[in-house]
Amino acid sequence: MGNWESGRKSCTAGTAIMLISFALAVNAAPQIVGFGPAVRYVPVHGTYSFRVTAYGGHLAYQWWNQEIDAADGHAIPPSFGPSVNSPRLVVTDAQNTRDYNGWYWCVVSNTVTGATAVSPKGQVVVIDAPTIIQNPISQSVPARSRVSFSVEADPHGPVRQKYQWYFNGAPIAGAVYRTLVLLSAGPRRQGLYSCRVTTIGGSTMSGGAMLTVQ
Repeated sequence: MGNWESGRKSCTAGTAIMLISFALAVNAAPQIVGFGPAVRYVPVHGTYSFRVTAYGGHLAYQWWNQEIDAADGHAIPPSFGPSVNSPRLVVTDAQNTRDYNGWYWCVVSNTVTGATAVSPKGQVVVIDAPTIIQNPISQSVPARSRVSFSVEADPHGPVRQKYQWYFNGAPIAGAVYRTLVLLSAGPRRQGLYSCRVTTIGGSTMSGGAMLTVQ
């Protein structure tokens, strides 16, 4: 009996310690263990999201936004949608305007104790369609000359640019680089050359350059 009684008391004490530890964990301040992404480059009216990962009990979420030129941030209102009170904020194509350009973060709170934790900030950069800053230049060359046309564009951010060259309005197969090279100009190569530059922000057609073969 003595051993059984001693074991029962030990078990009861262990259970009490576990319950106390659980209660402390549930009622502790939230712990944020993940947030991302740090930066998103998105087109106007493109959908994007941020996610926060937090541990703790009785968790509630409130997402915040600070616009690029604003001095302070503000809690995103419930009218924005249910995701403002969830671990994952989703900004839809209809909501993605310059009003929501800037920084996002999440305040995670324990609804019982009121303790809070603030996530890191993630930045949204809304990317416009590229701007052509150097159009291809018209040329007049002798037959069988080597000819090159180049285009230069401002992508408005560190985003990938894609190129497609056109001849008299029709795309040239394989001509997908910033510079177009014609190894031997002939009468059939005479015409108008232009280039479409595309990024996640949209696409822009360059001005046309006329090639004349003498």
